[in-house]
Amino acid sequence: KLGCDSLCYGSMTSVRGALGLVGTALIGRLSDKNGTILAKTLGRLGARKYSNIAIANGRRACLYVGTVASVAGFVIAATMNSLQGLWLSMIPGALLQHNFDVFKALLSEYHNDIDQIQSKSEEILENDAKEGDHRTNTISRSGSVGKLGMVAGISFMVGPMISAFATKTFQSATVLAIIFTLASGLTVY
Repeated sequence: KLGCDSLCYGSMTSVRGALGLVGTALIGRLSDKNGTILAKTLGRLGARKYSNIAIANGRRACLYVGTVASVAGFVIAATMNSLQGLWLSMIPGALLQHNFDVFKALLSEYHNDIDQIQSKSEEILENDAKEGDHRTNTISRSGSVGKLGMVAGISFMVGPMISAFATKTFQSATVLAIIFTLASGLTVY
């Protein structure tokens, strides 16, 4: 209906990949910085407070940016019924929606923090660190990342099935996608 042949589809896939390559570097750099304006504003939303100071987090801010980019892409896709609209809807998500990668980094950072807390508590108790403890922490970290990948894989299988049964038009599918994306964005809060 939109007039997108195999050349159009192939070029769209290539452009999305190129935008994703640029966006990964940009979001990766931003997520590593906790002192940026982005981290200080968005990163403090919903952050836990320690000693009455909200901890700024660049990764949390990038999760918000990715959620907003996804919603923007879905809104463009729902409101424009043309090939140009399809191309435009791809840009925000391809550039800025790298939440899976940011969440893996956040999960790894969480496990590093647990390791540091455990090592400090062992120093306080003057116990020697056991080699088995380090191995257990590594297994826990890889298990967490593996479970994250499993959940993402399952969602890629179940999500389209739910959309196929729950929606009849492309616009209603994008509205459903917006609802679920906003719900996932609230979990970051």
